[in-house]
Amino acid sequence: MSSAPDTVQTLCMVAAVAKTPTVITGISHLKYKESDRVAITADRLRHLGGKVTTDNDRIVIEPAPLHGGSIDPANDHRTAMSFAVLGLGIGDVTISGADCVNKSFPGFWDALRQVMQ
Repeated sequence: MSSAPDTVQTLCMVAAVAKTPTVITGISHLKYKESDRVAITADRLRHLGGKVTTDNDRIVIEPAPLHGGSIDPANDHRTAMSFAVLGLGIGDVTISGADCVNKSFPGFWDALRQVMQ
């Protein structure tokens, strides 16, 4: 995923609801974005019941029953948006500091509401 870093977290959300394990590699550079996106993604997925392991350049997500919860995106717009998408699938996910999405997609929450209608 080294050539598509902005899609990694969304791919992780898809992997979190997949029926088979997913291994995503080429992600070591994500540690140096607005947050350590590898660690944040793994931690927040675990908070929702996910089974996640990481090492220097990969994340492994295995099938696990997920549940809702509150997610602190650590002021990272991509973390907030990706977990919001996961919330559509599992329900009952709240994003604190949700206005951080304004950095890249100020109309994100309106667009998400439209999808839900």
